[in-house]
Amino acid sequence: MSNQIEVTEDLERPIYDEDGNGTGEIDFYSITSWVDGDPTENGQSYRVKIQSGKGLGYIYKKHVISIAPPEFNTSNRVVKVGGITQSGVNGFYANIGDDIEIGMSIVDGNGDIIVAIDQSNLQAEKLKIPLIKYADGHKSTILDKVYFDVTIIAGVATITGTFAASGDWKVTCEHTNDSLKAVSAGFTVKSNPITFLV
Repeated sequence: MSNQIEVTEDLERPIYDEDGNGTGEIDFYSITSWVDGDPTENGQSYRVKIQSGKGLGYIYKKHVISIAPPEFNTSNRVVKVGGITQSGVNGFYANIGDDIEIGMSIVDGNGDIIVAIDQSNLQAEKLKIPLIKYADGHKSTILDKVYFDVTIIAGVATITGTFAASGDWKVTCEHTNDSLKAVSAGFTVKSNPITFLV
């Protein structure tokens, strides 16, 4: 859990006379709640006084508590290329057009499959994750992306797709978790990257 201070638009501003001097009065916007000083509760707003050349004003800030989604491990990974189970650990070979299938279980800290994680709980009918093509295997230079389909049933994920071009392609946690966040999955995964040389 991390605390963040989020600066918002000015919700209150001073009133000036025609010569540009502050009158000491405040023009209120729609204020629901605020306190002076530091906020102590999630969503609570507070004000900070500012002094400018045109008088006294206020800046409102909001206290936001952001909670990181739980991160789960993966296990029981099986990679198939062209319907044939591969014996590699993290690196595999494939040809253009081969059907690729990656299966894995999403597990808790005890290694038990989390059956509550299911496609039906996601906010999107389809989930896709990108496989990234890097220049000579260097993560700093992305050449292309291809999106594979993902289904998750009772804690077991199946990733399927094909490559239309040769190269060094990788499945990474970073990009997988970006896709999970995009559909508000409510969890992230931790796994070693998978490389395909096509």
